[in-house]
Amino acid sequence: MRESDIRVIEAQTYFSDEIAREAFGFGAAVAATLTLCHVRVRVENRRGLMAEGWGAVFLSHYWAFPSLTVPLADKDAAMRRTTEALCALVVSNDQYGHPIDLFRDIEQSLATASVRACRDVGATETMPYLGALVCMSPIDAAIHDAFGNVNAISTYAGYGPDHCSNDLSTYLGPQYRDRYLADMLRPNPAPRVLIAHTVG
Repeated sequence: MRESDIRVIEAQTYFSDEIAREAFGFGAAVAATLTLCHVRVRVENRRGLMAEGWGAVFLSHYWAFPSLTVPLADKDAAMRRTTEALCALVVSNDQYGHPIDLFRDIEQSLATASVRACRDVGATETMPYLGALVCMSPIDAAIHDAFGNVNAISTYAGYGPDHCSNDLSTYLGPQYRDRYLADMLRPNPAPRVLIAHTVG
């Protein structure tokens, strides 16, 4: 238990249709238009302080829900609905915790939310678990952002023992005892990145 622990008290989605400057290939699929999902969350820490955080990701059904039989509109609708359902789920969890643990609290519910969303929009197949994770990712990013904001720290400074109640052995096994995510990260950004590429 840490004073920096948070709970999510609001979560809101914002969707927009974005047109790519150049079409982007995902294996056999080519994407020209994608749904961009922004999520805003409001959190409270154990000291009673509140702050907002934002996250965003493209809901790319081209690779996260690659069914050849479900229409694109149904896949997009299912991913939007899943994201909205997951926002409601994180708000319904009234427990305080580190963002990593808040995700773990609801992780087992991701697939159920996506199955229900697919059924609601009439999709003939269920979204793969990867699709549910993509839907969760802007929410998770917003929670981590808000965690840093409410505690007046860089989010990346919050991954060590001062802010995490659990070390990595809780999630990855005993070989990670007394190791934290902070141990795996650079304390400061690299001055330059030699190469960047997209793996597809």
